[in-house]
Amino acid sequence: MMSLLLHKEEHQDQLFEPISWLLEQYKEDTDVFHVTKSLSQLLEVLGEYKIPLPKGKFQAICSALHNQICSQAKPLSVENHVELVYCIVLLARSSPEDLIAFLHLQLKTENEAVRVASLNLLRAIVGADLPETRDKKCLIVKAVKSTLSDQNAMVRKAVLHFIRRLLSSESVENCAAWDMVEHVFRSSVCPPANWIFRKKALSKPCALTSCNVWTPQSVE
Repeated sequence: MMSLLLHKEEHQDQLFEPISWLLEQYKEDTDVFHVTKSLSQLLEVLGEYKIPLPKGKFQAICSALHNQICSQAKPLSVENHVELVYCIVLLARSSPEDLIAFLHLQLKTENEAVRVASLNLLRAIVGADLPETRDKKCLIVKAVKSTLSDQNAMVRKAVLHFIRRLLSSESVENCAAWDMVEHVFRSSVCPPANWIFRKKALSKPCALTSCNVWTPQSVE
């Protein structure tokens, strides 16, 4: 009965009405965990009854949640961060392609915190292993691969964390994950042009300590 009622447009509008008000609370409250919790409960109901969010509402929620995670103006509590990420995962159930496209766009910004947060959210989506996103891993990998030339240390670390999570998930064989792994290993080795050979050190072909090596251990 509840499912039949909620699939009627007039009842859906009643569910959508609080969204704008909730998002506005992020601009006013110092402790916004209760706002995020209310939003996650609303998203759970929409997901349970397979009610799609209007595109405008979907984009507004994505932007608000992402801004909360990336904002350096307010300290983010652990419980609120966990709930924010959970909301993102719920959005991935609702419209995975739109969410991936949104996060892919954020990876192109100049702000380091935004790029790192977006990579971490893509990692969370892969880690959730949702039925709705399993066949979207190629799109997720494509988004992350766009950052492989990024020289920022925090971005590189986030990429490594993403690869680790991706390789521990199922069905990675068809999503070009190994191309990223190859890139990481190639980047972790000094190119021959930078090797320093000296007559006094013939027994040491490459002075690796003089090179800027990016290794998986750096993520620890």
